[in-house]
Amino acid sequence: MGNIKRFENFQPEDITSENAFGFIHDETFIDQGVDSDVFHWGGSCIQRFHDQPPEKIRLLQRVARKAAEIANGRTARIGLHGEVTFKFVEIDMVVIPKRTPQPFTVKKYQGGRRPKEGEIKPLDRVLKALSVDLNNEMKVEGIAIIAPNIKLQKTNRGIGPFAKYVCTITDPCQYVDDLRKKK
Repeated sequence: MGNIKRFENFQPEDITSENAFGFIHDETFIDQGVDSDVFHWGGSCIQRFHDQPPEKIRLLQRVARKAAEIANGRTARIGLHGEVTFKFVEIDMVVIPKRTPQPFTVKKYQGGRRPKEGEIKPLDRVLKALSVDLNNEMKVEGIAIIAPNIKLQKTNRGIGPFAKYVCTITDPCQYVDDLRKKK
């Protein structure tokens, strides 16, 4: 295993372009998207992108950071289901391995429940509206927040309209390929 530290001692800064593949194992696999594979390692989430240029992944990092600045703490009503407070997960690091065209991002792992699309219809509408707002405010195209890219955690004992949730957004884009600055 060479310079790869044990699972429980993992830190994002341990990933280098030379050892990036050593951190990826079948037992850490979380999910597969259209443009990436997602892995859980210690307290981190590693997202390996399929053949994306480094500039695109760095743009994603900037967008996630700016979305956090703009929208963290915003609240919205989700119909009779209560209220959500938004929290974006920022990308801590972008790793561009020299031997592969598959860049990685590293961010803090977010536990919690992913709602199914359509499970809370007003939430889908709120996510779409937030996506439109962020695209406009940040002068980009391609922010599309969808249910598979969020975690929903109830924060009180309220029911119905009195319930409160934190909606953690783990990825601001459905397809990173769609992300670009507006002309």
